Amino acid sequence: MTSPRLWLLPCWFFIASSYAAIDNSRYDLSVNGLWFAEQKILGPTPSYRHEERLYQTSYGVQGQAEWQGSLANLPWRVAIFGNWDEQDPERRYWDIREAHATKIWQDFELTAGISRVFWGVSESINVVNVINQADLTESFDGKVKLGQPMISLFYAASEADITLIYMPVFRERLYPLRPNTGMKLADNAVFEDGKEDGGWATRAKFYTDNGEWAIGAFTGTRRVPILRPSPSSGRLMPYYIQTHNLLFDGLYLGEVLTPKIEVKAGRELDDNFVAINAGVEYRTYPNISNLNEVTLIGEYLYDSRKETVENHGQNDVFIGMRAEIGTDSDMKLLFSHDLSYASQYLELSLQYRINDYVRLMGKATSIMNASPDDMSLYPYKDEDFVRASLHVAF
Repeated sequence: MTSPRLWLLPCWFFIASSYAAIDNSRYDLSVNGLWFAEQKILGPTPSYRHEERLYQTSYGVQGQAEWQGSLANLPWRVAIFGNWDEQDPERRYWDIREAHATKIWQDFELTAGISRVFWGVSESINVVNVINQADLTESFDGKVKLGQPMISLFYAASEADITLIYMPVFRERLYPLRPNTGMKLADNAVFEDGKEDGGWATRAKFYTDNGEWAIGAFTGTRRVPILRPSPSSGRLMPYYIQTHNLLFDGLYLGEVLTPKIEVKAGRELDDNFVAINAGVEYRTYPNISNLNEVTLIGEYLYDSRKETVENHGQNDVFIGMRAEIGTDSDMKLLFSHDLSYASQYLELSLQYRINDYVRLMGKATSIMNASPDDMSLYPYKDEDFVRASLHVAF
């Protein structure tokens, strides 16, 4: 990962000056194993070529340290993440996930520094989660995010929360060597009209007895680049475009059914677009030993942007489940099928808590099928990968 920019210097000063005012701290260390399977065509001549499954294993360590406290009546929080991998230099990096302080005036909160903000209600892909850049070295699905420098103003009303965010800088998406897109990426990205700004965002969230809903807006550099082949270099060139979004998300919490929806409408490259993720969750409590709760998930995602789509959900059905097994284990299974290209994606996550300090985690991802027309999944069509980790927290 690239070296820290100048905007990190005041964050380090803030971390150093805050160390003496720590109220709580938490540390998470883990040993990781990554396993990749890649389909290759081998052979010296066309008549002798054949498909063969190639395997690669990599090991690494990572850690995250979190502190929070108060300095001069300003609540603050810091979270620093670091990762080292034996084979992939792109996985040897550190990131300030959070480093911010908050000034509170009655119902107003002004926060400055580095933060991670989550917006959305869906299980598969959150189309309204537009603030932070994805950390693909930690999560192929983009669920894990990098820290984003920002200044935010928060107002808490009786039945609503209102947030205004300004992001002075933009963080590029960085790609690990595996999973492999099939082509190397260029070192330098290109920005539409030369604009490399973090952007502005606002959101108002409302609460009801059995649900919540929110409206918002975002304008700035889109976090997901368009990867364009460069004929001169033979590499993929990340091209970041400007985007202007109106956002809506909401859910209704029923006794067993929870309908959800996320909508993003906007304009990119002089074209209007809309992205929708609508679904439902059904909770059940099976009469099976050690199986406490099972939540069935069904979602449909549509995105009108075609070649410039942000993720692999452009006309996809997602089905899956979450399960609580005993008091120590959780499992999540998610399968997607593209109704346009017949591409298929499978993801399985497991977590087992050995005790209050030690837990095992695993995640397996498989691109089961990918059409050449599906530009989101086709570059990864030959790759499956598994990640296992042993975490110690204290």
